[in-house]
Amino acid sequence: MTNPSGGLRRNEEAYRSAKSGDQMLVYQLSPAKQVVGRAHVVRGLHERTLESDTVKRITPQWDESVEYPINLERAVDSWMETAVDPIDSDPNNSEESDR
Repeated sequence: MTNPSGGLRRNEEAYRSAKSGDQMLVYQLSPAKQVVGRAHVVRGLHERTLESDTVKRITPQWDESVEYPINLERAVDSWMETAVDPIDSDPNNSEESDR
């Protein structure tokens, strides 16, 4: 399974197990690794033909942007340890958000 640039996806298992209704954090890697929004899966892993290539993909639907981007590693660690949604956390708390 590859990303849009043709490289191998690093989180292939997440793509394979994604199902309709699953929640997703949307993040950017550059210029900084930050959570920038929330989405949910509309359709789990399926094949789709784009131009002359058939690709495996999931279909997400954007739910919301975050007002202040959140440091990606901090958000994932917080979510894994406490099951607290980092987007719903207080954006004024410097422990949880990088402005």
